[in-house]
Amino acid sequence: AQAIHKRTTCNVIRSFRISSMHSPLHFGSRAAINPEEMMLPANSISFNDTSVMSHKDSDGDSSMDMDICSTSSSDSPVNIDFCGSCSSGEEEVIEPSLKPLKRHRQSKVYDQVYHADRDKSYDRRPMQISMLLKVSKHVSGIANDTEWREFGVFSSVHNKFEAMSLRNVLPAFSPSELSFFTDMELYNVGDLSRSNTNALSIHLLESLNFRKACAFYAWNDGKPLRDYLRFSVARNTVIKWKKTLTKQFQQGSKDAAKNESANKKKDAESNKYTMSPAEIAEKVNNDVGLTCLLSNEETRILRDHFGIETATQLINASPHMGQTLSEIMAPRFDGRSLHEIECICEGMLYSWLLRSREAIESAQSTATRMETENSCDTISEERAFLPYAKFLTPLSYVDFLFFEQEGILTDHELSLIDPSLLTRQYAAFLRTKGEVISHVDTNKKLKRLLQEASLVHSGLSNVVNSSQNTRLDLGKLPKGVMLSASNLCKTTIDTNNNGLPMKTLIVYDDLNRVLYEFSVSIHDSSIPNSGLGAFLTFKGAKVLKKSSQAKVKNPAKSYRTPATRNPREALFAFSGATVTLTGTNLHGDEYLDEKEKEDSVGVWNEFSQKDFVESDSNITFSSKHVGCALIELDRYAPLLKADRKTEFIFCIKDFLFGHEPSSWRFDVSEKLNVNGLQNQVVDFTDDATGSPHAVARANTAMYVNECGHDISLVENVCSLETCRSVSYYVYIERPMEAGETRELLINYREKYEDIRERRGYGLANINLGMKGDDDDVSRVLRNHNERIPTEATIMSCSEDEIQTLVDFIQERVLGGVIEATSQATISGADTDILARQFVARRRIHWISEVCRRRLLLLINSQEDDSSSEDDDNSIFQKGMVVFVHGWMDKHDPRPPYTGLSTISSISKDKFDRHCFELSLPKGKHLTNVPAAVLTIPEEADFVGAPQRLRASHLKSQRDRNRPQVRCKLLKDLSSMEWKLSSMAQYLPDLPKSIQTMLLWEVAEEVLFHASKDNDLMHPPKEVVAKFAKLIEKNDLAKKSTNSFASFYDELCAIARQSTCARDS
Repeated sequence: AQAIHKRTTCNVIRSFRISSMHSPLHFGSRAAINPEEMMLPANSISFNDTSVMSHKDSDGDSSMDMDICSTSSSDSPVNIDFCGSCSSGEEEVIEPSLKPLKRHRQSKVYDQVYHADRDKSYDRRPMQISMLLKVSKHVSGIANDTEWREFGVFSSVHNKFEAMSLRNVLPAFSPSELSFFTDMELYNVGDLSRSNTNALSIHLLESLNFRKACAFYAWNDGKPLRDYLRFSVARNTVIKWKKTLTKQFQQGSKDAAKNESANKKKDAESNKYTMSPAEIAEKVNNDVGLTCLLSNEETRILRDHFGIETATQLINASPHMGQTLSEIMAPRFDGRSLHEIECICEGMLYSWLLRSREAIESAQSTATRMETENSCDTISEERAFLPYAKFLTPLSYVDFLFFEQEGILTDHELSLIDPSLLTRQYAAFLRTKGEVISHVDTNKKLKRLLQEASLVHSGLSNVVNSSQNTRLDLGKLPKGVMLSASNLCKTTIDTNNNGLPMKTLIVYDDLNRVLYEFSVSIHDSSIPNSGLGAFLTFKGAKVLKKSSQAKVKNPAKSYRTPATRNPREALFAFSGATVTLTGTNLHGDEYLDEKEKEDSVGVWNEFSQKDFVESDSNITFSSKHVGCALIELDRYAPLLKADRKTEFIFCIKDFLFGHEPSSWRFDVSEKLNVNGLQNQVVDFTDDATGSPHAVARANTAMYVNECGHDISLVENVCSLETCRSVSYYVYIERPMEAGETRELLINYREKYEDIRERRGYGLANINLGMKGDDDDVSRVLRNHNERIPTEATIMSCSEDEIQTLVDFIQERVLGGVIEATSQATISGADTDILARQFVARRRIHWISEVCRRRLLLLINSQEDDSSSEDDDNSIFQKGMVVFVHGWMDKHDPRPPYTGLSTISSISKDKFDRHCFELSLPKGKHLTNVPAAVLTIPEEADFVGAPQRLRASHLKSQRDRNRPQVRCKLLKDLSSMEWKLSSMAQYLPDLPKSIQTMLLWEVAEEVLFHASKDNDLMHPPKEVVAKFAKLIEKNDLAKKSTNSFASFYDELCAIARQSTCARDS
């Protein structure tokens, strides 16, 4: 590289002379390439040992000679093989000025290659015992290959292959490559295969011949030198060398296995009628005989001297066996010291144990073996000599794939990278995953990862987490939702946690084919006075096995999800419904679907849970990672059909139970057709208690707390509404590591402020000192202000709406409230719920009074719609739906009509009989129809009739039955009463807290009547303060029932003193 730079500066480069030479190329020799060999595709250049580029400048300086093979364009990985520098004609020495400058290397970074003495030759190099016995306490001296082979060190195919000289590997390495191996002290196959790929790549990157080859390759393509002179190119070259060894090893293994199989078959034929005790044990215990693992001499020694015939017996042998073996083998090593003999025997024994353990592991069941072979800890044969990436630094799976692709496999290597050199490659890699990121942001992210890797490598466990926003920007949340393995996501009852729910969440990243597993558990919230909370724990990531890659579905690139698979919006008016199409071969992509199983995973159910294994690296999860998005936690509401109500009904229920249900409400867009289209509200509170019902308590979404205005609390849950339901989704911004737990929190924003103020953590509570509902005076004042619009709403209701309200209270509320408040004993009951039910029973009484007043007003103001007084004797009224039996006027040419019709007018003929004018479908009419041909229609007559006729008929029926309906309604209102005299009978036996709640409820009613009928002369707060003093000094538990009457009189007296009309 320096030579190219020097000659470019001097502008003395003339031309390159290309010639052919058939002699093999050696380091320092002169050679050239054949011009025909240069005619290669534009995207690849290949040179071999007889193909070298050479040139001289006018000064006679020699140029470089290179050997480049298996290369490609700069857009793909490049492998470079190099040879020495030379010129044409004769061997010459490279000028000192062209040699690369030597730089000091840190030994802890680069000295990771196995070393040996430099004076060892290729042809025969004794094996060092320290390389075999990694944990030996001895330091070996000089050993002999013949002795090692005789006693089993090289008895297996693998060990024989490792002892092979690198000169004997086919296809042969070039002389320049062998020269580099000599410099790196790599002499045989074992040295090269065990060498650290990254460390060897760094040495290769620093070698002069490699730099020359890169410089020529860059000049030949007309591209910058930095595209070729980089670590990834050097590493790909080392990988190519090791793959060469892998291919030869596989071929040797196949030949050895073939010979071994033939020998076994021959031995089986000769011994098929006999079976030794060792073979019997092998059949019973899945053991392995030593004859399959060791040489005959080794097997004889173990059998005769130790009685060991199987691998299991050898593994379980006495730890003092090495000393006995040294005594047995001493005569065979005549002339050696006892120390050397002990070292040799220890190596022999260690080699036998290794092969025995490998044989036992391979004899396990097929399922276990397949699981082990496909796990992340097992390296496939294709990567037999390559290290496997393993990080403790928190990384997303996409980052992990990128660093593995770039040859960065450890935290140490990651901490040494230069972010500026990888910025462009990283941004390009992310673009292949569908994420566009600027180079500035890419560089910042790489710097952050480098800092975290440095901390992890230095031994600091607490990595500094990046800052995050504590509030979600709902407009920027990802639109997609991660695919959940629905059959694997289950909610169970945790018997060890007071019967609270616990949910397992397993979501699938279809882009990268990764499974993320979470669990949601319920514990005490980290927010003070917030009760229970939901906590999300990240269990870890599982990656797809290599053996399961064949199951991947690969639709055409033009594939798009059919529109029929997506829910469609209904187009008819006033509907928020969605339409889902189903059928056979409806979508056109059914051929991709696999039959769903219990553990099915994937868009097409193509995988099972067994196809994934846990990752060894610290793979994190964030909704911002490529391939990740929102996680569906659970449906919030509705969970039961009764959870859907109109806004009017819900407001009355919320008033009855002290505004507790409003803490759990959500509004949805779909309208309910109850007395006309009305707004719909969903919640999951019980209609008899106002607290969450049993189904909601078994759902994890109920326990997600609200973060409010505390900016230190991180919002990580958002609610997404459909037209009729609400679901919770988890959004994780800061990555979660395996084993990390976070509390799930949601922010309801401005619409929840009234509830925050009642609970004491609203802005008015924080900034203005307003008190919550735990303060009696503040609670009564809020309830007083809420009672006014509640009465106004009821007083504006129609008769049908009052009927709907009374039916709801009678059927859903009153029975449960009366049952709870009428028990002789209330021990063991929840005091808060019971107090709420006592208050609800009194408020039901107040609502019954308001409904009665409104109903009487409607009855008194109703006008008689009859056309005449005589019509009262007719059962047919104007607007009524009737059934006509074969009638047509005699002057009308149309055939007689039979069917439904509506009375449009009533008259009388000359005989004083009723005649009717009827309106028929399609705008037709009948006149002068006598009452004799008309009847009231039955249910069967409405089959196929328009819906409006049925509705009109029902209305007519209600009008005819109106007196009976009103009578029943008044009786229902009477049953809802709970007068003060009845309530006073319960007070002495109730707990103090419930007594106080009921007394405050009565005081609230008195305040409402006083402020409604007469103007208060004093502010309501002062009046309530006087009520508080009166309630505080009254102890009804120690007094008779009549004491309540005196208490009520005192309340009324305080109210009279505060009004303009003292006599009211």
